[in-house]
Amino acid sequence: MFEVRMLLEDKVLRLAIPYMDSVTFSAAERICQAFNHEHDVGRWAELNWELHACLYEAAQRSFLMSLIRSVHDTQERYLRMQVRLSAGKERVDHEHRGLLEACRSGDVEHATRLLQEHIAGVCKTLFEHLPRSRQAGPSGPGATPGPVVP
Repeated sequence: MFEVRMLLEDKVLRLAIPYMDSVTFSAAERICQAFNHEHDVGRWAELNWELHACLYEAAQRSFLMSLIRSVHDTQERYLRMQVRLSAGKERVDHEHRGLLEACRSGDVEHATRLLQEHIAGVCKTLFEHLPRSRQAGPSGPGATPGPVVP
């Protein structure tokens, strides 16, 4: 599932960056600030989606966004777990801000590389912390870690 997320989000981010504007960046900054000040883990997952959706909105690809939303919804419980693990909130905030700055500078290649690393990092953290029986299952988040984990 993380591989699907990487493919879809890479594509939509590439499409969106040329059309991002000050409204996009102001909204993304507000979401990052809210995430940084939020203490409710459940709300972190919502803010994570809001930020990603905010960055992708400029692409104006509603069907692609619905696919990405579906993947995010499927992974939400794993995302909440990942944020709790290994410096989660601070790491995610740092990665989100780096992604935002790369988008703001218009550097598509750097932004998509940061996005790929961000998603792969989530998968890697989960794979390292889930019990081995969960990792072996075909539907678990770490079921196909080889190509995802850097």
